[in-house]
Amino acid sequence: MFRLTDYMQQLITPTPPPRPRAAATVRPVVIWNLTRRCNLRCRHCYTVSADVDLPGELSHDQALATLDDLGDFGVPALILSGGEPLDRFDFFDLARAARPKVRMLALSTNGTKIHGQTADRVAEIGFDYVGISIDGIGATNDWFRGVDGAFNDAVRGVRECRARGIKVGLRFTLTRDNAGQLPDLLRLCDDEGVDKFYLSHLVYAGRGDKNRGEDAVHDHTRAALDTLIARGWQAATGQAPLDIVTGNNDADASTCCVGPNGTSTRPAWRICARTCKHGAAIPPAWGWPISTRWGGSTPIPTGRTTPSATSRRRGFPICGRATTRCWPSCAAVRAR
Repeated sequence: MFRLTDYMQQLITPTPPPRPRAAATVRPVVIWNLTRRCNLRCRHCYTVSADVDLPGELSHDQALATLDDLGDFGVPALILSGGEPLDRFDFFDLARAARPKVRMLALSTNGTKIHGQTADRVAEIGFDYVGISIDGIGATNDWFRGVDGAFNDAVRGVRECRARGIKVGLRFTLTRDNAGQLPDLLRLCDDEGVDKFYLSHLVYAGRGDKNRGEDAVHDHTRAALDTLIARGWQAATGQAPLDIVTGNNDADASTCCVGPNGTSTRPAWRICARTCKHGAAIPPAWGWPISTRWGGSTPIPTGRTTPSATSRRRGFPICGRATTRCWPSCAAVRAR
């Protein structure tokens, strides 16, 4: 994950780097895929979600126990995702239970269900941030997300959040079919008073793997980064505030750390090290507490050996994706 606007601000007004922390004190930002159920049918969905109840998801009691585990371990931030998290039967109970356990609680949603009483309940939880996925303007988004009217419903969700004082952002997956609408989406952010814009590169998993031929080619990706760099500079200099973040491609940071004639600049690299996070995914498993997986000091239970679970030894945050269902009776959890 690369915090582009933060990077630009550090170029303008550098601040001393934070003191390194011991590996034992580092805790992950956790993205928890609460359910695979979803009311949309996105072409790039890495969880292969559908509008049906799917087997292998945590019960209410198991989910509450998972929250206790995350809270006891001292996870600083938790992002509730899916599928569509609002489609989980006990979503608001879980969100309410999560609120006092973490410093930052966020919601990643398609936004189509956030209106009326549902929007009121989202506001009552006290989310620090709500990210709403939009992958194009109008018909482009609806084709991409598989349901007519999804764009208008998502924009309604943005407005409902703004009306209730909730910090809201747009989440956009870049492909060759929607790359040309990136400037329009940035204008939508400005028009709607959106606080944050997150560009995700296509993840080759689930339907994203099936449709990997639609991924943005090199020229599309570079053009998108050029657009974001120009907009990020406007934000950093106070012309038009917008927090811009990219994910799922570490080369984004490299693009911003190149000096004359393509040579790297050491000051830029020092800034990049503070504004992006690297690493691998830690897979979930019911009955296998995150505290025993994070440090890598506890042997992996039989049948649960994965490279990402054994390679975690570094004392800095990680980012990545876990598979949707690593083992029976688990819900997907991603750690950053």
